[in-house]
Amino acid sequence: HTYNSMGDYPKAEQYFREALKFIESSSGTPHNNEGGVLLGLGLVRDRLGKHAEALPILEKAYEFYGRRAQGQPASLQAKAGISCAKVCCKLSPPQYERAEQLVRKSISM
Repeated sequence: HTYNSMGDYPKAEQYFREALKFIESSSGTPHNNEGGVLLGLGLVRDRLGKHAEALPILEKAYEFYGRRAQGQPASLQAKAGISCAKVCCKLSPPQYERAEQLVRKSISM
């Protein structure tokens, strides 16, 4: 997250991708930081203007946090949902209805 905060998005993307590969290669082991890595990678893709590529990654983070919360309200799932909604508005064409659905779900969390 440091390179992301510093605005070095290509370097941040590199490290998020490496972390994701490590997580994926450790199959069978629960990874509580997988959601954070997915969320970080999705946000970096968004900041690089790759909105169509960012959305599926952010959706995976949203789903990860939803599974982890087991049906309970979860602030991290809400954060991922809002991030998905923002990206939906940046797509061409924009997906405003989907964005609104995500915002409404996230607010209720």
